[in-house]
Amino acid sequence: MEELLKEIREKQTELDSLYSTLNRTVVTENADRNGINTQRLAKAMSSMKTVCETTKIATVSEVISKKRGADLVMLRRCLSYIFYVDYGITFPKVGRILNRDHATVIYHVNTMKDAIFLFQKRNIDPSSLVETLNIVREIVGLNKITNV
Repeated sequence: MEELLKEIREKQTELDSLYSTLNRTVVTENADRNGINTQRLAKAMSSMKTVCETTKIATVSEVISKKRGADLVMLRRCLSYIFYVDYGITFPKVGRILNRDHATVIYHVNTMKDAIFLFQKRNIDPSSLVETLNIVREIVGLNKITNV
């Protein structure tokens, strides 16, 4: 049992190291070459860390991992929407932040837009997507989405 716990801790440390490397690489080395606004990117990374620490749904390492739990997917969906719509980061760059393909990011953003449309126009909140988005938006200091 102790060996298993030790192995889990080592894997968590490895994932944290991978995240740090990804963060450093994207923000510093590739920022100018890829035309990424470093302030937006730093804000996105900071927001992702804050959301993970506040909600305790997942760690940053889990958000950028290949895991596909329902809570993780919903969190990624909310972060994708905020990064693209509110922070103005392009689909491919959001994909790099979240370790996903740009098409996945497009799907997440469109799903959130559809949910927001249903919420605002029809007062329907499919699978509590808008509620979750509002919680994440509040954590990062953005206004909630309300009914019209």
